[in-house]
Amino acid sequence: MSEAEERDYVIGTGDVEITRLGLQHGVWRERALSAWRRAGVKRGHTVVDLGCGPGYATLDLAEIVGPQGKVIAVDRSHRFLAYLARQAEARGFTNIELVEADVDEVKLDAGVADLIWTRWLLIFAPDPEAIIARLAPVLKPGGAW
Repeated sequence: MSEAEERDYVIGTGDVEITRLGLQHGVWRERALSAWRRAGVKRGHTVVDLGCGPGYATLDLAEIVGPQGKVIAVDRSHRFLAYLARQAEARGFTNIELVEADVDEVKLDAGVADLIWTRWLLIFAPDPEAIIARLAPVLKPGGAW
């Protein structure tokens, strides 16, 4: 993504935004953890974190699924993914796959995920139903969105 495209990111991708998103994640973290428990996320699962941003939820999910699981972190921001890569390395996570792609263009294999997680992303999408329909095949039978 070019520097101009990074600036076009809805709320930005700078240090201030990364800090704000960390604070926001802290506020909503317990609700996210509760949602993941209710969805049955556990060790060995594969989770897609769609629109992962700088990866605060990705890191929590990577811990939950453990080394035998995987989190596929999708975001269009190179800067956010670079931040996530540094954080994952610092925490010793090797179970995170980074995918730099816009949600409207991302291509993921069918039947690989136990859960697709997204927070806030779809409110910015002009056609969220189309995104859900296009990515639904990524879920394993019985998987959750």
